[in-house]
Amino acid sequence: MTEPNFNAEFGDYKGERTVGGMTFDELYASYADSVYSFLRFKIRDVHLVEDIFQDTFLTAFKEIDRGRRPEHPKAWLLTVAHRRMVDRLRREPSVEGMDEQEEAIGTDRQADWTEALYVRELLGKLEESSRTILYGLYVEGLSIQEIAVVLGIPEGTVKSRCHAAKKKLSGWMKEENRDGN
Repeated sequence: MTEPNFNAEFGDYKGERTVGGMTFDELYASYADSVYSFLRFKIRDVHLVEDIFQDTFLTAFKEIDRGRRPEHPKAWLLTVAHRRMVDRLRREPSVEGMDEQEEAIGTDRQADWTEALYVRELLGKLEESSRTILYGLYVEGLSIQEIAVVLGIPEGTVKSRCHAAKKKLSGWMKEENRDGN
């Protein structure tokens, strides 16, 4: 008999239950970085990100144990993370803090940080859902369908918001270049 991966509170989980052909351990190994990156993109407070990250996988584990078998595991995990984040921020709306990395900008990397902060500033001008759509498409490599599942909106809405967001960003960047800044 093999050692259970989780015991005590959760009983003897041995990885028999699968999602998309993966055990919970494989699911975690495959998507933990994506979930963490998604949360870091949305929240600057590292400790809050870690709390929500843990809650996301605890929720996923419990749902899998109850028999939940999502068709798109990555999209499902990002949906769980998004919902946990929203719930937490509603309870504690003033938890956003300055990122330690932003506080410690080194002079040798000043140009990279300046560009990154500029892009972050432009993204900050977009609506929350538009930022999430662009992040999902271009950072996480999610499909339009998967983003629609994560946000709970129609695929057509994802497409139109993505197009509008890219058009706004392009316009803002052109405007900035004209002003010579």
